[in-house]
Amino acid sequence: RQMCIRDRNNNIILANMTADLLLSLSEQILEYVASSSLLICSGIIENKEEEVIMAFENKGFNLLKMKKNNAWIALLLKYR
Repeated sequence: RQMCIRDRNNNIILANMTADLLLSLSEQILEYVASSSLLICSGIIENKEEEVIMAFENKGFNLLKMKKNNAWIALLLKYR
């Protein structure tokens, strides 16, 4: 079950989905972020993390931390 709150005042956004979904929804994710929002992405398979990082950095996010667990990657990003 998913819940979406359409508000630009979200301080933390959680996205547990594959890299392909994150990439395809990256523009829509921007609708929910405020200045200094944190985005936590998990569910990214190894070898796809650089593509996701670059896509979100091009949209104004900075990578704060990356964590790996076996073949899975989680990212913590901060919006401008």
